[in-house]
Amino acid sequence: MDQTLAAALANQGLAPILFLTRDGKPRKKIVSADFKKMHPKISADIEDLAHHLHQTQLRDAYDTWLASNMYFWQIVQAVLARFSELKAEQGVLDYHDLILHSLALFSDDMALSFVHQRLDYTIDHILVDEAQDNSPEQWLFILKLVDLFVRDDTPERSFFVVGDVKQSIYGFQGAVPDLFESLVDTFEHILLSRGHQFVRLTLDDSFRTVLEVLNVVDAVFSENPIGMGTYVAHRAHRRDAGWVGVNFLSKDDLKKSDDGADNEGEPGTDWPIVDRYKVSASKDAVLAQYVADNIARAIEERWVLPGTNRPLEARDVLVLLRNRGALSGDIIRALKQRNVAVEGPDRIFLSTRQAIQDVMAVMRFLCLPQDDLALANVLKSPFVNGGQGFSEEALFNLCHNRDGSLWQRLCQTPAYADTEALLKSWLSRVDYQLPSFLLHAILEPVYGAFENRLGADIHLLFETFLDTVMELESNTPTLAEVLFQLEQSMPVVKREGVSPTGVRMMTVHGSKGLEAPLVVVVDRDDRLDLAKENLLWPKVGDP
Repeated sequence: MDQTLAAALANQGLAPILFLTRDGKPRKKIVSADFKKMHPKISADIEDLAHHLHQTQLRDAYDTWLASNMYFWQIVQAVLARFSELKAEQGVLDYHDLILHSLALFSDDMALSFVHQRLDYTIDHILVDEAQDNSPEQWLFILKLVDLFVRDDTPERSFFVVGDVKQSIYGFQGAVPDLFESLVDTFEHILLSRGHQFVRLTLDDSFRTVLEVLNVVDAVFSENPIGMGTYVAHRAHRRDAGWVGVNFLSKDDLKKSDDGADNEGEPGTDWPIVDRYKVSASKDAVLAQYVADNIARAIEERWVLPGTNRPLEARDVLVLLRNRGALSGDIIRALKQRNVAVEGPDRIFLSTRQAIQDVMAVMRFLCLPQDDLALANVLKSPFVNGGQGFSEEALFNLCHNRDGSLWQRLCQTPAYADTEALLKSWLSRVDYQLPSFLLHAILEPVYGAFENRLGADIHLLFETFLDTVMELESNTPTLAEVLFQLEQSMPVVKREGVSPTGVRMMTVHGSKGLEAPLVVVVDRDDRLDLAKENLLWPKVGDP
């Protein structure tokens, strides 16, 4: 038995079946004990073949991995090169460029002399906030800045750093929270050697968070499970009670039918796992229904939270998610179905909203009536047929077996004369009206239809969209040019500085620095394994 035979068997797909496990490893028992005793030489050859098959598959997998990575690296190099060209053409810098170019100023003697001359009398204090989110390059810049400006002949100058390694959330931008603590000694040496004082303080008292929440934080970090700096035991300034609960919706919970009974719940107890969710619903939808049910129940039962001393209201609830994905929309819909006021997400990406996609389809049709896909989208939208749009059957019959464009077919179909007249009235104004005026005239009659179908927040979407169109048409006054600009970059609506009137939906990143009486953290992570050590379970006897 040799590697040639092993390779031949592997190429025929026989190796995984005869000699290897599903993981690609040699089977521990390929032949029976009796066969091995009667034919030791053949048994040894078979085991040797299994070993060669395993090695062959490992080499093939490595070759595939290496080739894939080489192709990927070539693509990445091309993308980065083109990205750099575009930045140079437009004269712009990205976030990382700013850091690298700032560092470059300290690496060139002439540039350093210029920086020192221009800034020496303008800097008295250096303040670094959220220091746990700094990258190594940022810390290097800070070190050079301190070394340059905080000297023994500048006793009036100060250097202040504040941060909390447990709050580091910018790893995707290169943040290394461990550097925050490891550099303390370095800064201490620099300041003391130049005649400055050095004071190290720990802020143990929390004036915002209740004791129960702090206990959970301290319990997680008391054994420093993931290397998050020196442990600090916190003290709660607030004396009112709080509550932290954790619930898991397992795969079995997601498969339960809707014939179960709800359990009673009250503040201070975990939300019940209910049995009313159907198998046909997506996992996101099931989780959204569960979250919305319990928020609605808490409001209906008039929970009184110690921090507010009044019945819970929708504006008291803050729902936190990993990202602004489908789950966010599912929770918003589920809350609205239960008549719970909801603010919607903290950021709205216009390009992903159905109402804006419908308006963009109208613009594409007006620029090119022969665009069949754009017209089909318009016909399905509330813009036509009294706000109802065409049914799937009506649109199929109109599209099927046609000779020309969809627009030609529509104009040749007497049953849709009203729709044809409406669209022709839009087309007649394209060359004579500014895009914002035209789109406002098209949208105004169907605001109600869009609101009935997609919710009240369409007013904010359309208002923001039209404002953007007005800005663009000041430089590019034609509909085609405005459409091109919108397809390149669509604005994002940010809800900031407004007092909430309903349940708020935010990402964990976006919520940093905010607070709410009731915070619900929602996550559906299929990778979570309750049996593995990456979950921390309370010890027996812990409160």
